[in-house]
Order: sequence, then C-alpha cells, then structure tokens
Amino acid sequence: MFTRVRRPVLLAVIVVALVAYPNDSLSTAVRLANVTPTDLASLALVGVAAIDVLRGRNIEVLRSRIMLCPVLVVGAAGFTTLFSTDPVLSLVAVIRYAQVFLLVPVAVVLVLRTWSDVRILLGTVVGLAAVEGIIGTYQAVTKTGAGYDGETIRAIGTFGIGDQIAIGIVVSCGQIVLLAVALKGRRKHRIYAIAGVALLFVPLLLSLSRGAVLAAVAAAGVMVLSAGFRRALKIGVIAAVLVVLAAPLVASFDSTVGERFTSIVDSSSAPDRSVQDRYDLWRAATRIWQTSPVVGVGLKQFPAYRDSLAPLGTSSGSDQVGADSYVRVQLLSPHNEYLLLLSEQGLLGLGSHLLLLAVLGIRHISRLRQPETNLTDNFLRLVCVGAFSFYAISNLWGDLAGPTTMLYSVFLGIMLRSAVIYGSPLERSLVDDFTSPAKRPADADI
Repeated sequence: MFTRVRRPVLLAVIVVALVAYPNDSLSTAVRLANVTPTDLASLALVGVAAIDVLRGRNIEVLRSRIMLCPVLVVGAAGFTTLFSTDPVLSLVAVIRYAQVFLLVPVAVVLVLRTWSDVRILLGTVVGLAAVEGIIGTYQAVTKTGAGYDGETIRAIGTFGIGDQIAIGIVVSCGQIVLLAVALKGRRKHRIYAIAGVALLFVPLLLSLSRGAVLAAVAAAGVMVLSAGFRRALKIGVIAAVLVVLAAPLVASFDSTVGERFTSIVDSSSAPDRSVQDRYDLWRAATRIWQTSPVVGVGLKQFPAYRDSLAPLGTSSGSDQVGADSYVRVQLLSPHNEYLLLLSEQGLLGLGSHLLLLAVLGIRHISRLRQPETNLTDNFLRLVCVGAFSFYAISNLWGDLAGPTTMLYSVFLGIMLRSAVIYGSPLERSLVDDFTSPAKRPADADI
C-alpha cells in the first residue's frame, strides 16, 4: 500500500486536514490514550517515510546534527519516566512524545521533496484556517458556539467545547502563512494575502482566546520586523489605520469581545477567575518541580500533585458550556508548556526542549541576515520565523494538547527541513540533491 504513494506529501496534507475532525470527547480525567483519525493518518505518513529510509532515499538530511535535537527531547522524556510515580502512564505519554516531537516531524522532513510540496502543505494550513474561521464566525453570529458570560457566542469551529482554544491556534497559523506571502510573496498575490490576514482576524477575535491573539500579534510583529525596517514601517501604519477603523465595528458587534481583550490590561492588578486560576496553577507547577528538580515527577503526573500543592482558592476544574451540552473539565496542566515540562520532567526535560527551540530560533534568525536569493527561499524563512515565534510565545500561557498538537508537529517538521537545508557548509554537503538556491527551479528537489 505504502509503496504506491507517488507524492507522499499528500499524507501530510491529510494529517493537517484531519486536525479539523470534530472532537466530541468530553473526558474529564487523565486517560492512557485517545486515538484519533489524525493519529491514524500520521501513522501512515510515518510508514511511508520509514519505507523511504529503508530504501535509502532522501536520508542524507537525517545525518544533520540538528536532527539530534528532537531525539534528545524524546530521550529526556524516556529517561525521566524511570523516576515517575506512575511509570505505566508516563510510558504511554513517552510514545505520544515520540509521535509529536520525533516521528511525525522527521516524516515531514522526508516527504517534503520539492518546493511545490512545501506550498501544497502550507496551502492546506491556510485552507484549514479559512474553513474553521468561517464555521467559528457563523457560530458567534448565530450564538451556537461555546458558552461565555451566559451566552453561547464563543467561536470554537469543529473542535467542540472540550478544546476551545484550538480554533485560535489554527487561525493564527493560517495568518502566519498568509503574512509571509504578503511580505515576501509575488507582488500579484500580496493584496489577496493581506485581505486574508485581515479576514482571519475576525474569527481569531471571536474565539475569545486572549493568548492566541497576543501570540499571533507578537509573531506578526517579529515577521514584519524581519522583513525590513521600511516595510515594517509601512505595514505598521496600515495596521494602525485598520485597528482604528475596526475598533468601532467590533465594539458595535458585541461588547463582550472588547471586554474580553481589555481584561488583558487588568490581568496583573485585577485578574479574573480564569487568570487567577492560571496564576495558582503556575505556583503549583513550581512547587511540584521543587519536589524533584532534575527529573520531575513524571509525564502525566501534574494532576496527581496539583490539588495538594495548589493554593486553597484554586478551582479544581473549568465549566465548558455549549449550545446543548455542559461538562466540567479538570485542569490537567498549568497552562504553561515550560512549567509543565519543568514539573513533570524537571530541568532535564525543559533543557532538551529549550535546546530544540534555541537551535531552530538561532538558525532561522541568523538566516534573515543573509542576502536574499529568491522568493521561495525568503517566503519559507519568514514562515519558519513566524511559526517559531508564535509557538514559543503562546506556550508561555498555553500548552500542547488536543488535535492541534499534530499541527505543531507538522510545523516542527517544516522548520527542521528548512534548518537542515540552510545549515552550515558541513551539513549542506550531506544533502546530495542540494543546489544553489539562486539556480534552483521552483519545483526542484530540496
């Protein structure tokens, strides 16, 4: 079956598309595993990539030293499992770690063979963001979304009330790709890309996800500054005008949206219930880490320690309300990926993740100082910088969970592929089919 796949990137496209598969799970407890259609598609993707490796095709990129970083992430997770208070549960989580941080990213690295493959995959991300944005906007307008402040006006797309922040992540990723087109794409495509970024900002606001909006705006700022000072100044002026024009429109549509995001300003002096719970969970994660600073307490063990170490006023869960459903969901993480790593895997786990982020960040940011070659190269540079910035910032007040984890995994593969291609001369010499970017045709192998 796998041998007949002539364009394996289509399997990565299916993985991205299935992120939108409706999530009806309303589980309120820690479970060993929750297999989804996205997981099955990722298994097929990994299978095709494994066959390529066995046949010796396109494996030179795997010899890059950068590819050791995801291996270290999974290795650290496996080692800390030896000291877990529940080794069985932690071992299952290690398998999930291997899928998200190693197997799927490496498979994406291997199936991205041409620049057309890159465009197809990133185009699917934009399509996914557009579909979810349309559905989310409809939910907010017709009040058929998730509950907020007594009304079901929160846009959630196809993700269900159990994963209300997913639509914000998907829409933000689509905006990152479109913004890269607007900044470094062909001139005839830029106006459409700018319109797409602006239109996707509507469902992003209607998702009422403060963290996604902040991370998306910050990532956009990094991308614009990376594109050059003059262009940043022009876009800054345009963005300021759009904000001034859009503010009255948003306020007239629903005051809830304005109140939700103006509460960001008061998050330190007068935090609302959800923000206060998040602060309490951060304190709990820090206290958990102090019990085992080097290796942590084990993957999936944060909930077991949460109640005993969190402040007394911390809520044990959050109420998730939909148009026709209600569930109280446990707070299974501190809503901070770095503190989650610190509490469950200690300094060893956090250090391995920070090493991965540092390598990818330094590699792509340093590339921005190199002379421009062609539109395709510059576009991919900017997408990687934007994706890196978005996830690095959003993880300060969020974590990797739910169906959008596979989207992160795919982007991690794209960033690894880009970093390997544009690595040091030693690493570039390991890629047999690498040619000078200035001479490479649009659909040449990469």
